[in-house]
Amino acid sequence: MKLLNPIYDTVFKYLMEDLEIAKGFISTIIGCEISELYPAPQEATALLLKLKYNQLPINRMDYVAIIKVMNEKGKEIFEKTVIEVQKSPFIPEIKRFRRYVGEKYVKQSSYKVGEKQVNKHLPIKTIYLLDKTFSKTLPAILHRKGEYYDVLYNKKYEGEKNKYVELLTHDSWFIQIQKLPPNLKSDLTKILSVFAPWMRDEKDERFINVEENELLDKKHALYHRILIRLQAATNDDKIFLAFQTEHDIEKSMEKNWRKAKIYKKQLLEERELKKQALQHAEQERKQKDEALKHAEQERKQKDEAIQKIHNTIIKFHKKGFSIKQISEDLEISEIEIQKIISSFKL
Repeated sequence: MKLLNPIYDTVFKYLMEDLEIAKGFISTIIGCEISELYPAPQEATALLLKLKYNQLPINRMDYVAIIKVMNEKGKEIFEKTVIEVQKSPFIPEIKRFRRYVGEKYVKQSSYKVGEKQVNKHLPIKTIYLLDKTFSKTLPAILHRKGEYYDVLYNKKYEGEKNKYVELLTHDSWFIQIQKLPPNLKSDLTKILSVFAPWMRDEKDERFINVEENELLDKKHALYHRILIRLQAATNDDKIFLAFQTEHDIEKSMEKNWRKAKIYKKQLLEERELKKQALQHAEQERKQKDEALKHAEQERKQKDEAIQKIHNTIIKFHKKGFSIKQISEDLEISEIEIQKIISSFKL
């Protein structure tokens, strides 16, 4: 059976609108039981596509939820969880990620505790589901923890965490979809398998392939609920239309990105050829300048040698040497000597 691929923002958003799925999904990833979850869709960002006959919101998935967990002392702790799903040729969208997390630090969270509406800053947890591998060396699922460490005494701080510190730092999980191992069997790999490459249809990446008996198997309640939800999305015409539009946009983006890479390569090659041509022209100019400089030096040396001979002839002439004697001593024709003496007299 073919089901919509949840790596696409539209499908993932629909999946996480089921609060039990959202709670179980986040809880399994962060390894902490969530007693309550409050979705915060008002903090999400969306792109509104204006089509000829309709308008479709295509979400850049930045799912946000307030979760309530219990700390070691049994005290209720509220935290903001942010999930980024990226299916894009850009690896990764650092600028967008940093800007988005920055916005979450600035904004207060609004949620209810009983009948009371609360507005306050909360600690943040970020989860990144990345379809494109950004590191070959890092593990498929990486948890970047914020431990407390006493620098002066060179030891880990084991006391209670501080609210001020928690509001200025955050834990992050990085999940590289393409590196998920098919052979590991755990609750986490089970729910993440719906995103995994081995589940995808070989001919059409928009879909994942699921055996029909898996839809009937309720051994893993959360996984079963996810499949049922994906089946509902697949049969929903409105969801499918938004999903197809998102897929077309992704394909167009990837096509343009590939073209941009080709153009960039060509441009760099052209620049390199121009650079080499300029370097060759500069080298030829230097060689020409060197040749001219060498010729000028030779001309000066020749002029100096001629002038030296002239001076010697004039010197001999002043001492009373005859033209014939000078000619024999310097091995220069009498006619040339006569010309030099004549020009000196002028």
